[in-house]
This record gives sequence, structure tokens and C-alpha cells, in this order.
Amino acid sequence: MATVRKGSRRSKEAELMKQRFANQQEVTGEFAKTASAMATRQQKKRADLQKLKKDAYSSNEMAERIANVKKTGGESIDKQIIEQITARGNELAQAHIKAYGPDGSPEMIADYTKQKAQINKDLDDLTVFVGTLDAELEMRDKAIEDGTFIYETNENGQRIALEDDEQFKNGIFNGMSDVELTYDADGGGYSINPTAQHVANTMVGATPADISPINLGQYAENIRKNGTSYQQISPNAEMGMDAYGMNLIGGLAPQMTETITGAITTQPNPDFDPNKSPDPKTNPKEIKAKTGWKSTDINKAKEGLTNALLNQKGFKSFTNAQGQAIKLPPENQLWAQLQNAGYLEDIDISYDLTSQNQGQGKQNPKKTVSWDRYNNPDKEKILKQAYADYLIDTQFQSIDGGDVIEEDKTVQFTGKPPRPGG
Repeated sequence: MATVRKGSRRSKEAELMKQRFANQQEVTGEFAKTASAMATRQQKKRADLQKLKKDAYSSNEMAERIANVKKTGGESIDKQIIEQITARGNELAQAHIKAYGPDGSPEMIADYTKQKAQINKDLDDLTVFVGTLDAELEMRDKAIEDGTFIYETNENGQRIALEDDEQFKNGIFNGMSDVELTYDADGGGYSINPTAQHVANTMVGATPADISPINLGQYAENIRKNGTSYQQISPNAEMGMDAYGMNLIGGLAPQMTETITGAITTQPNPDFDPNKSPDPKTNPKEIKAKTGWKSTDINKAKEGLTNALLNQKGFKSFTNAQGQAIKLPPENQLWAQLQNAGYLEDIDISYDLTSQNQGQGKQNPKKTVSWDRYNNPDKEKILKQAYADYLIDTQFQSIDGGDVIEEDKTVQFTGKPPRPGG
């Protein structure tokens, strides 16, 4: 016989079922909300990543670099330059995405910043080379023409053979050029290298082994520091040598110059009347006068200058009245300028390495040796001796060609004729 449930019990069970259903609905609703939120977050994450990629590839300035890079006329090198800028731009974009993406970290951002700086420097070096080489070659030719080009010359007086390297430079942007652009990630940066085809097309009697690759980092650094990648005497070198010398001499003047005042000397009578007979009392030819002057012994001046230069390491700089530093040209330029002007001719530039335990004995280099190839450990002393000679010749004017210079002379006539025999 079936159990008959009473109305209140059925009502209670129905209520419980209804509550369980409501709870299930609530859980299902919360799950749906969570799933929806997760989907929204994933969608936003994908959108953010897409935007990050888009920004990384569109804002790394490589398109602008490519648009502004100068076309050289050499099809091979132009193509390689564009390829390198594109490749390094992609490399930078990928590093940016990795550093700033969802898995990025402060350390990765720091690494990216360093990588970006290195890539931009490498590409700057590349574009400096492309943008300046033509002008550089013209300036070099002009320097050779006007005598300011500094040739590398060894101690035997022989110029270091750079003809093949210079010829290689001249032909890089030639329409027939076929050079190779390489990159050394270990710090060497970009280099331009000759190929066998390039040598065959543009050079005579040379092989790729005869030619030194051009390191674009070194090239760009020389351009930034010196204005050229070759050695040249600056147009302002002589002016700098004179300005420095004047300041040096000014500081040494009390040691080199004797001031004489009130000395009694015999002087021609400024009132002598040549139309009258000479008379020691009424018309004397000479009269006594008080005189004053500065007297500089050239030999003492040279000694003082040389000692002042040798008693310091390098060349101390001075400051002018405007607070600007007065410096000499770099040593290689100073050496070449003094060399060209003949100030090494009377100086013994030989040296002995025996005392240095090198066992090479006395060396007798030619006077045409360039500064960088002069191996004398005491070559700074030789340079300073030549510069001291230059200053003596240019800053001191001896009227009679003797060893004593008299200047700032003053005469005060007494009006009295000289004493007999005086």
C-alpha cells in the first residue's frame, strides 16, 4: 500500500528542490561570469600583444633610417645596407616585445635598453660612413695638395704603403663595386670587406689579401673626434702653437728678462745742428742720457723654455681671460708641423735602447719619421726641444741677429755733453 504524503511534507520537499535548483543556477551564473571575464581578459591580452607588436615594429625608426640613408651608387653596398637596417630593426622589435610583453621583467627591459643603444650606435656608424666617405676622400686629396696631410713614415724614412687601401676606399661607391658588409657581434661592429670580384673590377695588381677591411666604428669615431679618418695638420695648428707659447713665455718672463732702468749711456744729441761746427759745449754730437730697457738673453730664454716644458708630463693647458682653455694641437700634428718647418733638422733624434734592456743598441731614424712610427721612448723630450726652438724664433725678435734682445727702450736726455773719454 502506497504511503500517502501529507500536504505539509510535500510542500517542504518542493521548497528544498526549488532551493537546490536556485543554488545550481547561481553557481552556473557565477561560472558563466568568470568564464566570460576570462575570455574578455584573454581577448584584451591578445589585443594588447597585437598593439605591442604593431608599436614595436612601427616605432623603432628603421623606416625613417631607410628613407634617409644616402644612396651610394654601388648597387651591392646599397642593397646590403637596407638589408642590415631592416634586420636590425626586426631584432630590436622582437626584443621590445619580449621585454614589455606579458612575460617581461625589469631585467629584460634593462637588457633591451642596452641592446637598443648598441643597435642604434652600430647603425649610426654605418650611416656616418655612407654619408661622409665622398667628402672625406675630397678633403684627403686637398690635404695632400696643400701639404697638411700627415703621411705615416717609418724610421727608415719609407712611407707606409697604403695605396691599395686608399684605392679600395675610392672604389666602394663605384657602380662596379662588389664589397661585403659584415658584422662582428663581439664588439667589432660593422666592417666593409673587399671581395675578389670587387678587386678584379676596380683595382689593378692587387688581391683581397692586400687590403685592410674598413672598420666602420673606428672610421666614425675618427670622424666625430677629428673631423677626418686620416691624419692632417689642422688649419689652426700654428695659431694654437703661438697662443700657447705666448702664455708660456708670459709666465716665465720674470726668470728670462732683466729690466734695466736709469742707466747712464752716451746717445746721439737729438738737437745737434749739422749746419754748425760741432762743439762739445754749444753743439755736441753726443750727450749723456738716462736709459731703461728690457734685456733678454736668447740662450737663457731657450734654456728656461725647455726646462719649463720638460719638467712636466705632456703639455699643461692654460686658460685665457675669457676662461677658455689654450691647448697645443695633438702631438702628431705638432710633430708634423715642426718637421715641415725644419725644426727637427738640427736636433739629434737618435736613441739607445740598450739601457732599456731591449738589446737593440743605438737607433738612427730619419728626420722624416712620423710621430706614431717614432719608437724613441723619450720622443716627448725631442718634441719639446723642437717646440722651444720654434718659440725662440717666432716669439723673440733680435734686431741685430745676436744673442741678446733689447726691447721697451726709453731714453731721458740730461742735456749735458759727455765727459771727455766717457
